[in-house]
Amino acid sequence: GSQVGTSLEKYWLEGKRMPIMNSVDLFGLRRIIDNPASNFLYLNGEKPCRDSVVKAIKKGNVIAACGFDVLDITCNDKLPGEEIARSDKARIHMTAGMGAGYGNIRELCIYGDDKMICSQTVGKSEIDIDIDLENVAAEKFIRVELLGDDERMVAVTTPYYIV
Repeated sequence: GSQVGTSLEKYWLEGKRMPIMNSVDLFGLRRIIDNPASNFLYLNGEKPCRDSVVKAIKKGNVIAACGFDVLDITCNDKLPGEEIARSDKARIHMTAGMGAGYGNIRELCIYGDDKMICSQTVGKSEIDIDIDLENVAAEKFIRVELLGDDERMVAVTTPYYIV
């Protein structure tokens, strides 16, 4: 679910960095067939292999998700886990799609540190939008959450760290 108020968010607020990852505790065939949990990794054109996947995770180029088939979220053209320049403006680009049978994206939320700086009702299964933010007062990071109709269906970016 949402990371608001969690120990991970508090860790980020202390200025520490850690990628967010998703996992599931299903076992056997059910884990393969009925598993909405996923992690979207940015390999930056590299061939998918152990080394490129580990590199992406270490850099924090990860979006943890449940119920999504498509996710691409950038802030000022930077990937999750990367640094963005301190500014009172930011542009978030989002392409997202829920998996078949998982409903719609109910809401998108953008956080500056622990404060919500933007929230929009979505109400459809796919989006491809740019959001221009003004007067961003964040000091440490910006991050994005997409919430599905079902509270278990969520996508959370690793923060975009402000320098």
